[in-house]
Amino acid sequence: MRTRVAWFVMLALVIGLVSAGTVAAADTTVDLTARLIGENEVPPADLDGSAKATVHIDVDGGQVCFQIKNFKDTGTPNRGHIHHAPAGANGPIVVPFFDLNTAASVADPRNDQLESGRIEDCVSVADHALLADIVANPDQYYVNVHNSRYPAGSLRCQLEPRG
Repeated sequence: MRTRVAWFVMLALVIGLVSAGTVAAADTTVDLTARLIGENEVPPADLDGSAKATVHIDVDGGQVCFQIKNFKDTGTPNRGHIHHAPAGANGPIVVPFFDLNTAASVADPRNDQLESGRIEDCVSVADHALLADIVANPDQYYVNVHNSRYPAGSLRCQLEPRG
């Protein structure tokens, strides 16, 4: 009888530990940062410009919230995104943040944010596997912004865990 009880207790503990591991693994939100500079663009762009980006990813919620601020010595951004590529290489846009480079965007209230040196918003992303990959491999993704002087990209930085 004691052996059965011990076995049952042991089984319950193992199940509890596995469940606890699953809960920890299910934590699918992360905050990432990037210090954007023109030198990181490929090819290098706005060499005296800089900004700071904070990105909050909620994999299960399918949402990416971003804040880009402290623009210094650079033109007002008109587009911003997350791209997939390692440092030193260009890659495709995988999460568009904003595109204020069209005639329809003139009335967009985010223009007022940018005029004050910052922009923040949240975007929906249906591809949860993509978000999980960004969370697992942030250094394989970069944030960049564009402006009228540097339409291919003015400032850039690989994502890194916020610390």
